[in-house]
Amino acid sequence: MEVQNFQAEKEKKNGREDVGTGILFSEFKMHFQISDALTSWIVSAIGGTCLSVGPIAGVLVNRFSCRVTTVLGSLVTCLGFASAAFAPNAVVLLVCYGIVGGFGIGMVYLCACVVVGQYFEKRLPLATGVATSGSGVGMLIFGPLTQLLIENFTWHGAMLAFAGMVLHFCIIGATFIPVPCQNTEEGTKICDVTLLTDIRYTLLCISAFLINSGFFIPFTFIVEAAKEQGVNELEASFLVSIIGIANCIGRLAAGTLVNMKIVNHFVLFVGACIIGGTATMACTHLHSYGSLAAFCVIYGCFAGWLVDIYHGYDAAFYFAGNVIVCGGLTCIPIKWLKGQKPPTIIKNIHKQTDIAAVCDVLPPCIDAAEDRNLNPGLTVESTWL
Repeated sequence: MEVQNFQAEKEKKNGREDVGTGILFSEFKMHFQISDALTSWIVSAIGGTCLSVGPIAGVLVNRFSCRVTTVLGSLVTCLGFASAAFAPNAVVLLVCYGIVGGFGIGMVYLCACVVVGQYFEKRLPLATGVATSGSGVGMLIFGPLTQLLIENFTWHGAMLAFAGMVLHFCIIGATFIPVPCQNTEEGTKICDVTLLTDIRYTLLCISAFLINSGFFIPFTFIVEAAKEQGVNELEASFLVSIIGIANCIGRLAAGTLVNMKIVNHFVLFVGACIIGGTATMACTHLHSYGSLAAFCVIYGCFAGWLVDIYHGYDAAFYFAGNVIVCGGLTCIPIKWLKGQKPPTIIKNIHKQTDIAAVCDVLPPCIDAAEDRNLNPGLTVESTWL
């Protein structure tokens, strides 16, 4: 199961906007002769859609299991990417690549978040850290690979190649053997929204919104920012791979530290947000390839209008850094707030597949961490650590 989810995370990272965004950003902008603002809408739509379909994907998982949902998501993503390769204009590309492709990736993403929690409980933090480190490997591999595909087959050919790659989700999803339901209660709801009445969960959602508002900006603009400093295209694309290397190491380290109870996952999460956000703001003062690479190690969408207004990428990085830090600080009151008793649907998340109420398992929260003090059994996963 760990190997399967590792592979799913690796290829999912390629399908989502994190890896090829900076490279495809330049290609889309030049091919369609559009502004930075419109281009950023295209590359951020896939991420926004991916993280917005959680409730829908959750209902599908409850009804059909992670196996069926993953296979279906793979087919939808393939259709979206293949159609995007023949997009005649930016609007069609936005729909095919951003919305259709993002919808399919979102289905796979939710299953990848949930399936580990269904199989592991005692060593869940470590298991999640190992499994999700596949996304770091994906960033390492697919940055240079995207550049090579574009150079040899143009971005149209690269999109077709990605469409074929995401079909591997069908094979991976087929190996997700459903766990027998151990819930003894009758009439379990497919969708339960009572979790939304918990103030702590609301703060987590606000934190997730803030972090995601800035998280993808460096992925989108780091390549173009490096080119402005005179870095060649291949070296610029490798900056994303450097983020991937640090990301992979960070995930494994986070899972190990939390599992061994060396570091509290709450402190780790807030600290990572503050450090990552500060590093993002400091990136605006880096002018050499070595310093940019150092930022990518530390760092481990809707900001295109900032680029158009200020004719540079500094404002976008300042914005990203600030909202990421604010996202981490927003979670601090959770430590001292008392909420209602978690609903059964959440408490049994590892014993069954009733996860629609988790609302996409809050992808940008706490990686490889299980908050048994606040919401027993509630697992929240993050691309941050």
